[in-house]
Amino acid sequence: MTEIKINIGALVLDGFDFHDHVRITSDFNRELHRLIVKNGLNINDSKLNSMQNINVKNLKITENMKPRFIGNQLANSIYQNLNTQKIPANQKSS
Repeated sequence: MTEIKINIGALVLDGFDFHDHVRITSDFNRELHRLIVKNGLNINDSKLNSMQNINVKNLKITENMKPRFIGNQLANSIYQNLNTQKIPANQKSS
């Protein structure tokens, strides 16, 4: 079994109500976990401990968008940014 630890020091969500922050963060965590478990994580070893900031790209948020959809979009964008070299979900990391 692979153990992947991702520490997200801050998920900055400017312009959202506090309750939306909680829901967006919860849905973000759930979707990112689902993506990693389902697809594994592609990451270059040299990048593994050096990623300081990930800017979310191609995220389109409208005024009436549900927090769940925003969280899922954020997770998908972060997941795509992390993927550079395949590490299968069932491979034990060293």
